[in-house]
Amino acid sequence: MEAPEPGQPSNKYKIKIKNLINTVTIAQVTAAIDEIINTGGTLVFLNHILVTDTANTSTEYLTSNFQQVVDYAYEKKEQLDVITMTEYLNQYGL
Repeated sequence: MEAPEPGQPSNKYKIKIKNLINTVTIAQVTAAIDEIINTGGTLVFLNHILVTDTANTSTEYLTSNFQQVVDYAYEKKEQLDVITMTEYLNQYGL
């Protein structure tokens, strides 16, 4: 199957959610990014609190891990669009 073009989700109803909690690894998040690039759709990251030290609770995610995720997405910028939820909703008139 050929990967969809950036800006043209193959299915606007295919939405995957990745909850960025303290037990989620960078490898899991980058794998989710790769899957969306290869299959199309939308990937939404949910997070509550970014922390610089130790992520002690499930609502915390390390800033350093998040930066690595952002850097990875930036490396893939030719293959995906990074937009806000508001931009996504406006794109479909929602």
